[in-house]
Amino acid sequence: MTQYILDTDHITLLQKLHPNLVRRVASINPDDIAITIISLEEQVRGWFSVIRKYSQSNQYEKLIKGYQGLRDVVNYLSKFKIVNYTLEAHYHFRELREQKIRIGTQDLRIAAIS
Repeated sequence: MTQYILDTDHITLLQKLHPNLVRRVASINPDDIAITIISLEEQVRGWFSVIRKYSQSNQYEKLIKGYQGLRDVVNYLSKFKIVNYTLEAHYHFRELREQKIRIGTQDLRIAAIS
């Protein structure tokens, strides 16, 4: 059973090897940690944006970095269990949205999954 779901900010800090978070996550059984499909989307979308931006330019170094970043993020995130966005999560998302909770849409979707 997953007890900890990391959001996109946590994933980014882990990728940057933030010492406190790395230490905390290392102390948890890996089977108890997951990410959401929403966070995966955000991470992949970021690299797609870089690739799209430099695909038609002469800045091939940045294009190559975009593809390397995409490969790296897919490899990194594949180590985690990925919690899906289900119909139940969507209904919960709509309920949260009706409450006018003032956080971003993607964060609200992550909360709905949790």
